[in-house]
Amino acid sequence: MTDRPDDPTRADSPPPTADPTPESTPTAHTPAAQTPAADGDDRITEIGAPELVDTQDHTVATVVGGVLLMLVIIVGLFGITSVIDEAASGREVPVVVVPRLSNRPVAQAQTQLERLGLIVDIRYQANERVPVDVVIEQTPIAGARLEVGERVVLGVSDGPSGVRVPNTVGQPVADATRLLSVVGLAAGPVEVYDEEVPAGVVLDSRPGPSERSTLGASVELIVSKGPEPSIVPEVVGLTSPEGLLQIGRAELNVGEVTRKAVEGVDPGTIASVDPAVGTAAPRGSRVDIVVSAPADPGTVPDLVGLRRVTAVEIAESLGIRVSASNEIVPATDRRIGLVISQSPVADSPRAAMSIVIAVGPPPTTTTTTTAPGAATTTTRP
Repeated sequence: MTDRPDDPTRADSPPPTADPTPESTPTAHTPAAQTPAADGDDRITEIGAPELVDTQDHTVATVVGGVLLMLVIIVGLFGITSVIDEAASGREVPVVVVPRLSNRPVAQAQTQLERLGLIVDIRYQANERVPVDVVIEQTPIAGARLEVGERVVLGVSDGPSGVRVPNTVGQPVADATRLLSVVGLAAGPVEVYDEEVPAGVVLDSRPGPSERSTLGASVELIVSKGPEPSIVPEVVGLTSPEGLLQIGRAELNVGEVTRKAVEGVDPGTIASVDPAVGTAAPRGSRVDIVVSAPADPGTVPDLVGLRRVTAVEIAESLGIRVSASNEIVPATDRRIGLVISQSPVADSPRAAMSIVIAVGPPPTTTTTTTAPGAATTTTRP
């Protein structure tokens, strides 16, 4: 603080002594805020440390702050409006009373609950007394109050528990039948074709394994018949190569092939098959075929021992040309007049024939010539 010499109150007073309290501390009688200056100007007495004053202009920060503030206000107003609208439009969910459904058919019970707007959950369980499809119990109990859309669980009778069907899949039908008889069930085999499971093996059962069946009831066993058989194709009338190809495509094998003349069937054409066309045959089984061949020209007959006339008639009746020759045999030969040989021999393929007839020797001739003084006799056969 600066002393004031022109102050009349302090002209004759001794110098001021040190005061532990600063001069600026106001008293009850003297105001400390302002003191008149010698020149008449008002001055502010400094109190405490100097204060830093930011005199810069922050326009961008002010604008951003204002925008954020407006966004907060808008979001808040929107949320409050939504809550008010929801509260104003909200409706109470209707409440219904669960009826008593025990001992009623499940179809009726389900219909009644659905009309009340409730969800029905049906759970079957074995029961020895209550008939099948009749309600045994319910959750919640009758008289409970539920909102529309809530769930009601109905316990429904599935009939007597019976016995569990054993697993017979993969077993031979004979073993499966014995297993069912042990638990008091009968077997009813039903055969079906199967490409993988061998014949006579159980594929499935109805009821299935672990399901329940009434004591003494029949269980349907689905039994494999093996792969489905092939059908003998229509090959009669086809040429031999074409027919053999069709048989192979049907997964069948060609068995014995017989070639013979068949009237009315062109040579080289399949005349018949065994098994017959359209027959079901196991895959890979043999099919025998008959292929028509040219007509057999026949063979030459056996003419040896026949008389010439008879032999010629037989040969000509068969359309065979015959030429005959003679062979002299002893007069005592009993074959004289009969065919003693033929060419070709009997049972050879039919062809022109030549036969040899046995003949006796010619008779002898005697000539006698008489001359004077001599006589000559000549004998000729």
